[in-house]
Amino acid sequence: MAILLVFTLAGCGDSGGSSSGGGGGGGDDPASSGPLCFTANAASTIQLYTTTGASPSLQYSTDGATWSAFEMNHDYDLASGSKFYLRGDNATFNTMAANATFIMTGSIAASGNIMSLVDKTCASTTIPNEYCFGGLFWGCDVMTTPPELPATTLTKDCYMDMFYDCTALTAAPELPATTLLQDSYMSMFQGCTAMTSIVIKATTLAKGSLSDMLANCSSLNSITVHFSAWEPADFSESPWVVGVAATGTFKCPAALPATYDTDHIPAGWTKTDL
Repeated sequence: MAILLVFTLAGCGDSGGSSSGGGGGGGDDPASSGPLCFTANAASTIQLYTTTGASPSLQYSTDGATWSAFEMNHDYDLASGSKFYLRGDNATFNTMAANATFIMTGSIAASGNIMSLVDKTCASTTIPNEYCFGGLFWGCDVMTTPPELPATTLTKDCYMDMFYDCTALTAAPELPATTLLQDSYMSMFQGCTAMTSIVIKATTLAKGSLSDMLANCSSLNSITVHFSAWEPADFSESPWVVGVAATGTFKCPAALPATYDTDHIPAGWTKTDL
C-alpha cells in the first residue's frame, strides 16, 4: 500500500512566503521548526511517486526560502549535506485516492514537521483525514531518521504502514497522541529492523490500533507504553510485537496485566513500572 495527499501550497516556518518564492525563515531552521525536510547524508535522490490522477500539488525548496513547484514522478538529486523541503495545505483530500509514496536512494535523514503537508502554518496538531500519512515512507530503506509527528488528534488508519520496512530507521519519532482510533498505528514500523526503542504515549486504545505495529523490529529491545489495560480485540488478530528482540525491557503502568506473548508483552522481556 502507498498513500499520500493532495495539497495547496503555502508558507510554513517562514515569514512572507508565497507560491512563487520569497520569505526567509527569520533565522529559524525550517528543518527543526517548520516544514518537512530531507537532508542528504550522501549523494542521494528523492521522488514522490504516484500511479493515479489524484496527484498532489506541492512546492519544494533547497534553502527554506525560495520555493518552486514540485514535480511528481521525478528524481530530485541531492548533494551530500544538502536539504530538500516540502510544504502544503490540505483539509479534505481522501488519501486513499492518491496512490503515492516517497522513493529514495543514497542516505537521507528526515526532520521537520510532517504536518506541514496538511497545514501551511505548521500549527495544527489535528490530522484531517483518514489514511492521511498511510504508506508515506513505505520501503524507504535509506531513510535514517523520521520527521516529527506532533499530531495529538488522530484519525482511523492515519499512520498505517507509514514506515513499513524502513530498515535504516534507527529511532522512532515521538508519538504524543493519547487516544488512538481504529488501525491508527497498524503496521506503522513493521520491519524497521534497526530501531531499538519506542515510547507510546497513548492511554486509550482502539480495535486494531496497534496491530502489527512493531512486528519484525528485530533490534527492538525497549518499549514504553502509557496504557494500563489491554484491548483483547485489538491484539488478537495481528500480534503487535512478533519478531522483536528475544530480551528487552517493557515499561508500563503498574496496573497493566503482565501477559507475555506476541499480543502483549514480548515473552522473555522484563516488565518494569513507569
